[in-house]
Amino acid sequence: MYIAGIRYHYLRAGHNDPTAGTERLPYILRGIKKSQHNISMNRLPITSEVLKRLCNLLSTGVFSPFVDLMLQCAFLTAFFGFLRCGEFTCKTKDDYLNCVIIDDVEISLLHDRFVLKLRTSKTDPFRVGVDITINENDIFGPVHIMNKYLKYRLQMGALANFPLFVESEFDLSRPLSSETFINYLRQLLIRLGYRESDFCGHSFRIGAATSAAAAGVEDHIIQTLARWSSDCYIRYIRTDKRVISKAQQKMCHF
Repeated sequence: MYIAGIRYHYLRAGHNDPTAGTERLPYILRGIKKSQHNISMNRLPITSEVLKRLCNLLSTGVFSPFVDLMLQCAFLTAFFGFLRCGEFTCKTKDDYLNCVIIDDVEISLLHDRFVLKLRTSKTDPFRVGVDITINENDIFGPVHIMNKYLKYRLQMGALANFPLFVESEFDLSRPLSSETFINYLRQLLIRLGYRESDFCGHSFRIGAATSAAAAGVEDHIIQTLARWSSDCYIRYIRTDKRVISKAQQKMCHF
């Protein structure tokens, strides 16, 4: 309020905007908002149930065989890896330095798991790299899908240093941007009858934590899977209203 008042009087007196070009100011304001808990959390989770519907829709054919397979692979990797959107996509289409490449994926000989090496991560400020292990399961088959996708990429002439997920099947060297990824996701959500504005790229990470909690996975395991160093993971778990209702009913008997 004080800064806005100063700016108002400066402009009224015919001076230049004193806040223009101040690089620190947006960070200061964002920090204040976070400390006052004024940020609304309207993002809905992509739980295992939503993920299943997304994968089933893609397997029927939506965009193109390549894009459908790539998105299915990206969705499963994001969900089971508890990934932030920025960890497997790029801010811009030309951000080659920070993108995950094909060589960052190592599938085990038994095809029971694969390891994804993240080059950048919020919890890895010095960019040492983080290894994410994703195990195979009979429901979604994330390892099978990853193996199928990598074979498809190699058949199309992709090299080991090419981006893992790409912006277009006609340009295999350009990394997938977060904007394009979210656009694809929202198109699919609309087809499934969801309100796409309720979801974002972070919804996979939120959904993974929510599904894990609903499945009874212990708190410290969720914390390990998502690479959280504090109890902030609790903010990511979305509790269904029916669960709250059942909990209140149980309270009547204890």
